[in-house]
Amino acid sequence: MNAESPDNERIERIRRKLTEEFHKPISDSDREKYLPGILFRRNGVIHLTRLNNTPFMMNAELIETVEATPDTIISLVTGRKYIVLESVEEVREKCVSYKREIFQDIRAE
Repeated sequence: MNAESPDNERIERIRRKLTEEFHKPISDSDREKYLPGILFRRNGVIHLTRLNNTPFMMNAELIETVEATPDTIISLVTGRKYIVLESVEEVREKCVSYKREIFQDIRAE
């Protein structure tokens, strides 16, 4: 056994534990305690279409900019860019609709 073996075992043990913890759902009490005011939604997506007519869903919360050049290019806060068939106005309308849905749910609570 080499000198790094105990470290590798420890690293693997930590990796497994972190993986287990990562996949556990966040409890409502922890959500309120550590992330007040943040609404978690699993369906925070808008439906869009790639240039090859393939439909896909995009997380509307990650959109940073939408520009027409003349194709519609959506830039995300992650740095990724997507070219879609929808116009800038259509993407804007989908995002506004998504936000209305969120705030309607908040007011209902």
